Amino acid sequence: MSISFPSLGTPDFTSPSYEPHPDGDSNSGCSIFFPDEAIYAGHPRFRNLVRNIKQRRGEKVVINVPIYKDINTPNPYQENFAQAKDGGQSALAAKPDHIYMDHMGFGMGCCCLQVTFQVIFFFFFLFKIYFCRKRKFVSLFFSHKK
Repeated sequence: MSISFPSLGTPDFTSPSYEPHPDGDSNSGCSIFFPDEAIYAGHPRFRNLVRNIKQRRGEKVVINVPIYKDINTPNPYQENFAQAKDGGQSALAAKPDHIYMDHMGFGMGCCCLQVTFQVIFFFFFLFKIYFCRKRKFVSLFFSHKK
């Protein structure tokens, strides 16, 4: 199965395609976006983690991330959960002007975005280490002496 971060949670984001079943009894996460088949099956801890957190909370996970507003963003931004098969839980949990997510997989998947934005600092770090070791004149640019 392949999962790609930018499409995480959209319809058919897995290959092969699976449909989430938020009302199913055997569903670990009860998500309207994230099917249980997308949870890594290589080790039972991942499915158990999702199930245990939902059991301890007494409800499914609720993640509300503030959106970045520009001129094309409706005010207020509100997601449409008319097609959700969860009895209206998602509509109640979602906040205005926020992106709503309801599964542990989103938390782990969103970490990829942080790494993507931080890559430039990684290359800067490698550049600094390489040139400070090889050439003394470059270390002048990176010195912290006042």
